[in-house]
Amino acid sequence: MSHNTHCLNCGKDLHDNYCGNCGQSAATHRFSLKHIFTHDLIHNLFHVDRGILFTIKELFTRPGHMVREYIEGKRAKQFNYITLLLILITVQIFITHSTGFTYADIPSGQQNTEETKIVLNKVQQLQEQNMKLIYLFFIPFTSLSTFLFFRRSGKNYAENLVMNTYEACATLIFNIIATILFVVLSHTISSVASYFIGFLAVIYSIWFFTQFYSPFYENKSMLILRVIAAKYLPLIIVVMIIILVMLAVGPEKAITIIKHYLDNHH
Repeated sequence: MSHNTHCLNCGKDLHDNYCGNCGQSAATHRFSLKHIFTHDLIHNLFHVDRGILFTIKELFTRPGHMVREYIEGKRAKQFNYITLLLILITVQIFITHSTGFTYADIPSGQQNTEETKIVLNKVQQLQEQNMKLIYLFFIPFTSLSTFLFFRRSGKNYAENLVMNTYEACATLIFNIIATILFVVLSHTISSVASYFIGFLAVIYSIWFFTQFYSPFYENKSMLILRVIAAKYLPLIIVVMIIILVMLAVGPEKAITIIKHYLDNHH
């Protein structure tokens, strides 16, 4: 491929494969269909040594080590954490809509009433409409917990945000797999498979954070306990508050209140 003699971005003379002034490649050329499909799409997204598939592979083979190395500066090969999160959110919404999956279809201990199904469907609709905002709240909240529990690691709050964003990406992948299994398998098998995927997601999360913080804590057993506390204590507190509220007003009244709130915020 022929190289330009001057940078098409800043106009400086080129003496190497990249511009010494702005860093743009000397091989920059006009767009063509071949370039779009073979380079921009295939190379940048699915290149075996970098890109989205490489990052996903790393997230499920050495997640904690990969993210820690990314935070410490090894970023050339990895797919951007925010872009990856937005792509996976889009995929999750697309799969949910295209398959017709609803929360009301998930089996519970007792058969859902029509009113409960209406509430679940409204919750799902509200969640899908505000999924990005939900993650914008959830990730900073979890990051504060890991920041406080793992101060010894020396990672600042911003670095905890990056780490928890990558972990949220992996959680989304588990959710996507569980949704697909629930839709394509028979009702009984899909229910078992979905709960099993949920269990794997919990184990993965513990593995992720334990691997990330492993260089900073020698006692691995205490590290695992610290990870469980940092990751799930905030969730337990929120669930306990919800349970106490439901016990105070009664489940049926709680559903009515939620339904009323959802109707007013549709």
